[in-house]
Amino acid sequence: MTIDSQTSILFGLIPLLLAFSACGDSHHLSLLEKIEQRTVEPAVGGMPERPAPTLNVDTVPANVAGERPFFVIARRKELTQYPCQSCHGDTLYLSPSPKEPLKRRTHWHIELKHADAKVMQCATCHNYQEMNNLKTLNGAPASFDHAYQVCRSCHFQQFKDWAGGAHGKRHKYWQGPRVVMNCAGCHNPHEPGFKSRRPVTYPSIPRKYE
Repeated sequence: MTIDSQTSILFGLIPLLLAFSACGDSHHLSLLEKIEQRTVEPAVGGMPERPAPTLNVDTVPANVAGERPFFVIARRKELTQYPCQSCHGDTLYLSPSPKEPLKRRTHWHIELKHADAKVMQCATCHNYQEMNNLKTLNGAPASFDHAYQVCRSCHFQQFKDWAGGAHGKRHKYWQGPRVVMNCAGCHNPHEPGFKSRRPVTYPSIPRKYE
């Protein structure tokens, strides 16, 4: 190989090396990492490229281990009869069973259609020792803002999908912090099953064929 051919090969490799060096570490980032980097990294001048969207909802950080940080829409302010202890004092008797109308003094309009009455009563989720909170199956208190902690006691597969983003509804935007609806934001906790509905038909758009 002559000196001229070696020189031409060397000059041919320089643009390729420069291209690889320009890629930097971002070339090896995943799609989610690139989105997060674009959202949080400031552009020239110290200002972000795009402002984070305004959500106009109260949120709380989700208490879920092993997942990327995200937020849940708070529920306590949406409850018209909260705080519960404003009516339910420590001395007020509460029947654990929804099937005992003679002993049940409050919330007559609520009918529990969640599970069989032999395995689930009002006291399964409501904390009679601390009425302003719910409770999990192992007796741990849970805020109404974190009602998903109660749901996960039984619906563990759905909770795993919800925490990972495959189940449930994200609020408004995909850009910026992840904000999702609580389980009770879509499901009625006393009757979580959705009622049967007619499917939406396809749009009646006239089609033209050539």
